[in-house]
Amino acid sequence: MARVVIGTAGHVDHGKTALVRALTGLDTDRLKVEKERGITTELGFAPLRLSDGEVASLIDVPGHERFVRAMAAGAGGVDLVVLVVAADEGVRPQTREHLDICRLLGVRGGVLAVSKADLAPALGAGRIAMLEAELRALVAQTPLEGAALIHVSARSGHGIEDLRLALTRLVAITAPRNAGGPLYLAIDRAFSMKGFGTVATGTLLSGTLACDDVVVVLPGLVRPLRIRGLQCHGRRVDHALAGERVAINLPDVEVAALSRGCVLSRAGEVVEAEWLDVALRQVTFQPGTAPPLRARQTFLCHVGTASAECNVTILGAQGPGQVFAQLRLHRPLPVLPGQHLLLRGFEALPGRGRTLAGGVVLAAPARKRRRATPHPLADFAFTDPSRRVQALLSEAPEGLGRDALFARAALPRPVLTALLAELLASGAIAERAGRLMSPRTFARLQPASSPASITAPGCSPAESALLAVLQGGTLAPPTTPELGTRLGLTPEDLTCALARLLARGEVVRVKPDLYFDTASIASLRRRLEEHLRAQGAITVPEFKALTGSSRKYTIPLSEFFDQQKLTLRVGERRVLREARR
Repeated sequence: MARVVIGTAGHVDHGKTALVRALTGLDTDRLKVEKERGITTELGFAPLRLSDGEVASLIDVPGHERFVRAMAAGAGGVDLVVLVVAADEGVRPQTREHLDICRLLGVRGGVLAVSKADLAPALGAGRIAMLEAELRALVAQTPLEGAALIHVSARSGHGIEDLRLALTRLVAITAPRNAGGPLYLAIDRAFSMKGFGTVATGTLLSGTLACDDVVVVLPGLVRPLRIRGLQCHGRRVDHALAGERVAINLPDVEVAALSRGCVLSRAGEVVEAEWLDVALRQVTFQPGTAPPLRARQTFLCHVGTASAECNVTILGAQGPGQVFAQLRLHRPLPVLPGQHLLLRGFEALPGRGRTLAGGVVLAAPARKRRRATPHPLADFAFTDPSRRVQALLSEAPEGLGRDALFARAALPRPVLTALLAELLASGAIAERAGRLMSPRTFARLQPASSPASITAPGCSPAESALLAVLQGGTLAPPTTPELGTRLGLTPEDLTCALARLLARGEVVRVKPDLYFDTASIASLRRRLEEHLRAQGAITVPEFKALTGSSRKYTIPLSEFFDQQKLTLRVGERRVLREARR
């Protein structure tokens, strides 16, 4: 089996299903209404034998505008697309919207198929040349730019093998999906089979699945279920990998409990999220403008095979037509970070459909953000796994266990394991009681009764010397340049030693160039809390008296406790944050 899913796309009645039948020998229109009306209304599935003997999964989608929701559910698991345009009609509204959907949902490439080629002689050479030019202009700056353009006829068979060969070449160079990540199978169909019980089908978007695995179905059905059997296109298999179409036999659950939009996973590997951090790309129109995504406007969010209404908060620009945003879903959905999603409006745009934007989930679940607050969402991107892991831990107030971080990072487990070892060794992250956390969280959670010791195991001479100076300086320590000069340390050695002390929670970083020993900060925190509980507030002069230090230290320290959510600045005074809730 080739671990690649190929989908069709295009306007209604442009010959997508007939083309699938010519390629596979199977009619994917299985419903009575589809037979009677002659159009596809539901997703259809078939195995596609490629020119090299490999078998890929083929999804046929509806073309009518009333069934775009079904089309989006199928496209969410598609790697490559065959964009079908009829020779006699050319580019139509659903051609454009389907292309937008494929681009926004992360389809990586495909083929342009001009269908009904047997009609070409009657249309004239000029008409075909114009159609080809129109298609090339349509797909410019999309994953289909430069794609093979093949004229095909499902009736005569013309071009079918050329299309098969073009898809074979694309499949060979398409990277497989993340088989080492969390298990995420988006269910698109469930039915009962005599002698077997309930069967669910879907595309395995991430992870690995095997017979006898214990799984859960989200949302709602969290009791464990054991997989009795697996099939890939009618062939029994022992296991399946990300990128494959799978049928799963789940005998211990009723069909009514499963539906399109459900997700099959392992306990704890996928969460149901209400708030999502996302990177969005908007659909642009001539002359390059994009419809506004207004805060109070309601959109329909498609993710996996599920959909839910949502509202959008724009947090900042990422680039032309691209923004960082937060979505609040009106009902929680099982979402995997790194997954693509789609936003559609409730009113059709002229000649374009209702699709407005799409993008990638950066964090799920996310904490609620405010528009006016700086949001470093670029750190959550998957382009730099190290920054991503550190960003996730920086927003976990109590740290995360390794399994919880695996679910949120959505990285292959071997990659994540190696990365954590590297980050722990460098001091970029810390670990306490089995939970991974940022150095700042580590320092905050250190018990006040456990002062740092220079006798810590593995403490280097440079670290011992740094600790001695910082402990001697109490609340007026030297800055990092002064530390380097006093101890004769190179900038590299100083940075490394401080990072290790920070990771062990023996020092606290208040500013990039200002570190304090943990015991001094813990003592000051206790005295500050006592003062605030007794007096209700503290002024800058009072805080200066409390620390016994100059403004050089009292200003950074007061801002540090603001960042730690202990205090809140109100005018020229600070109060306990919890007292203001």
